[in-house]
Amino acid sequence: MKRRLFLAGAGASAFATALRALAQSAGSPKKLGWLSPGNRGAHEKDIFTSLFRSRLRELGWTEGRNLVMVTRFAEGDSGRLKALAAELAAEAVNVIHVFFAAGVRAGREGAPNTPIVFSIVGDPVEDGFVASLARPGGNITGATTRETEFYPKRLQLAKELLPRAKRVAVLSDPPDRNPPRVERAAKELVNTGERLGLSVTRYHAGSLDELAATFDRMLRERTDVVLMHAYWLTGAKGRTLAVAQAARTRLPVVYPFSTFVYDGGLIAYSQSPPELARRAANYVDKILRGARPADLPIEEPSVFELTINMKTARSLGLTVPQSILLRTDRVVE
Repeated sequence: MKRRLFLAGAGASAFATALRALAQSAGSPKKLGWLSPGNRGAHEKDIFTSLFRSRLRELGWTEGRNLVMVTRFAEGDSGRLKALAAELAAEAVNVIHVFFAAGVRAGREGAPNTPIVFSIVGDPVEDGFVASLARPGGNITGATTRETEFYPKRLQLAKELLPRAKRVAVLSDPPDRNPPRVERAAKELVNTGERLGLSVTRYHAGSLDELAATFDRMLRERTDVVLMHAYWLTGAKGRTLAVAQAARTRLPVVYPFSTFVYDGGLIAYSQSPPELARRAANYVDKILRGARPADLPIEEPSVFELTINMKTARSLGLTVPQSILLRTDRVVE
């Protein structure tokens, strides 16, 4: 009986999705703007993009039938984002999906009347993007990552992974790109390190050209472990280069997202990328169906994951403590 009820429920759900898709296809396709700080060439290979599109299909949106995705890429130059947002507004997109605080700021300035959904923004209230988490107001909504709350947890993870470590490098975006809360959290991390018996030093890299030189400097200064907090490297191209520099210098790195680990990075503790993509797609779906961003509360992180690449650990000669393995959500071999 329970199996028949389950099958009936599943059939009803599939039928409802089919009806929604049929109704949507009867009218003009909706337009989704995609504003990315990254590279067009890496877009199709990006895990977040794939998960986001998959979730939209589950919700009844099919590109080429009832949905058109209009894409713009800054190719690593965040100064272009505002003009690209204006281009999307000129294309009369129904909603724009953006990344990071820089993307929200550019979307707000370049497309002030277009609904905006953001991903990977630490504190949209402090940044001035929304009035409150419960009642965003205006034309902006999304899911916050509360990223700075992970800083001390990653430092503790580094200490647990390498108990003999003494020198920790924090690789960050340049200070002028960081909101005040990130600078505060970075300074507090130095104090946390002292309590753990660690010397924490900040390093900055603002472009791909600076990345190799920064890793070389960390190596010369006898760094034991690196915390990666340079968020402009989270795109596919940036991840590949960051992981390559870590491998070249043989520096253990704790990353901000598990996508780095899938690309060969050592270990990451973060909000779940699949959860981030699912939430972003859910917001886009609601807005395309007529909801107002002002009425869609900001969601806070609820699913976290610890990911480790055992092949990379072995290549670095690291023995991963059992205490970490027991907490690991995903192991990459």
